Amino acid sequence: ILESLSSSLFYFRFILFSIGIYFLLDENILLLKYFLYIGLVSLSLLFIDSIFQLVVGFNLLGFPYESGRVSSFFGDELIMGSYCVRLLGIFLICIFRLLISSFF
Repeated sequence: ILESLSSSLFYFRFILFSIGIYFLLDENILLLKYFLYIGLVSLSLLFIDSIFQLVVGFNLLGFPYESGRVSSFFGDELIMGSYCVRLLGIFLICIFRLLISSFF
């Protein structure tokens, strides 16, 4: 139990980071929109590049498709899925905040 607790103890930092971004962008709706647009454009480019890398065999920067996993712009580091999943919490908070502010 102690080993599993020590390896997963610091995952609460992602929740704290998402809450911190929420409080930072809570009052400034324009900044929230820009943050959301920039994030959506960057994730869209990442997904387009990863599909291109999967189909063609190399991505837009020339990194080859190896070992059955797509790396996209991250090169040799196979962290694309982890990057996308960790940003999901921030984007969900942004989307919900924009929806709430548009109704009220």
